[in-house]
Amino acid sequence: MLAVAATLALWGSLSPGPYAVGFQVDFLRDPIRRYDIDRKPRPVLAAIWYPAQVETGAPLHFHDYLELPPSEPSLDIFVKRLMRFTRAVVIDDLFQRAASGLSADQRATFDRLMSTEVHARRSAKPLSNTFPLILYSHGSGGTYEENSVLFEYLASHGYVIISTAFQCSDAAYPGDCGGATRMRDLDLLARHAATIPYIDSSKVVLMGHSAGGQSSIQYAFRDDFARAVVSFD
Repeated sequence: MLAVAATLALWGSLSPGPYAVGFQVDFLRDPIRRYDIDRKPRPVLAAIWYPAQVETGAPLHFHDYLELPPSEPSLDIFVKRLMRFTRAVVIDDLFQRAASGLSADQRATFDRLMSTEVHARRSAKPLSNTFPLILYSHGSGGTYEENSVLFEYLASHGYVIISTAFQCSDAAYPGDCGGATRMRDLDLLARHAATIPYIDSSKVVLMGHSAGGQSSIQYAFRDDFARAVVSFD
């Protein structure tokens, strides 16, 4: 129980469900769009939280959500860009300033957050069951892990969550350009989800925060595969 309690430090009053939680990162390629560095198919991140077998996989700390291991050397520059951007957004969200402007106390607070254990384990073994999918869209200027506590909570209650980092069409800027770029990324993620054995693709929810909520509603009108849409601020 003490070990479980330690992983819930960021959860507040939320209670975990019956499932352990796994986390994995997949890098997809979109052949229609080209990455500005090498003109190869555009890379798209799929960050996945899912119900998992107990005590499998490696323990994670919050900083692990921000540190993405590339699946191949050709993605190294893209991954480094994305990690720098994500870290900067997290710091700005917390302190309303850049990392270079943090005080010693703020730096210590940030370091404590980064070293906090989270309620997910890297590459934990999935359960043999199938689970509903929640396809998440972050807000404008947001990040793929912006609601990681919610993702862990939902995965512990039997959902698979796929989040991504919306970038401009060629992935040159790791921030958010919105519009058709988001729709194409969601298409790619939905197709990828259909290949994952533990996802029940007949039970899909679109969920998003702020501009991500708008994207979810827009995507729901383009494709009727979702059973529900959740939009929140």
